[in-house]
Amino acid sequence: MGNGNSTKKNSCIFCEIGNGNSDQFVFSETVNTVVFKDIKPDAEIHLLVIPKEHIVSIKDLKPTLAHIQLLDEIIQSGKQALTYLLETEKSKFSSSTNMTKIIEESQFSFHVPPHTSVNHLHLHVLAGSWTGFKSGYFLFHRATYWAKDAYELLNELKAQFLQHSQQYNQSYENQLNFQNFESYDHSHSRP
Repeated sequence: MGNGNSTKKNSCIFCEIGNGNSDQFVFSETVNTVVFKDIKPDAEIHLLVIPKEHIVSIKDLKPTLAHIQLLDEIIQSGKQALTYLLETEKSKFSSSTNMTKIIEESQFSFHVPPHTSVNHLHLHVLAGSWTGFKSGYFLFHRATYWAKDAYELLNELKAQFLQHSQQYNQSYENQLNFQNFESYDHSHSRP
C-alpha cells in the first residue's frame, strides 16, 4: 500500500501508538487500525482512528482495492468504537439524549492538508456536544475546506477505482478485438 510519500517517519507519534510503543491508551484495535481518544477533545466523544501503516494524509490514498478496504476498515472501526462508547457511557449523557440522533449527527472526517496536526492519516470521530473552541466545529465539519467527510472520500475512491477498472477493461477488450482482427485469415474473404 505504501509509496514514496507514505514511508514511516522516525518521529511519528501515531506510528508509535499503532506499534504499541506509546503510553497512549488504545481503545480498540484491528489488524490494520488503532482507535484512541483525542487528547484535546472538541466534542463529548472525540476519537481518532489511525491505520497502523504510515500514510501521511488523504492525499496519499490511491483508488486501489487495498486503500479502499483500509479506508472502509478505518470507518468501521470508528463506528464500532462510537457505538460501544455510547452504550457503555450512557450515564455521561442526559436521560433525554437520543443515542440514535447522536450517531446520526456524528462527524467522521479527515483533515485536508495542509490543515493536519499530525502527518499520519487519522479519522476524527466526533459525537455529542461540542466542547472545544467554537471554531473547532469548522475544523472538523464535513462541509468545509479544512475537513473531508470520510464517507464522501470512500465513495470518491470507489468511483475512481471503478472508472479505472472500466477503462482498463475497455482498453483490454479493444486490444483483444484488434488482435482478433489481425489474426483473422483474410485469404477466405471475397474480393
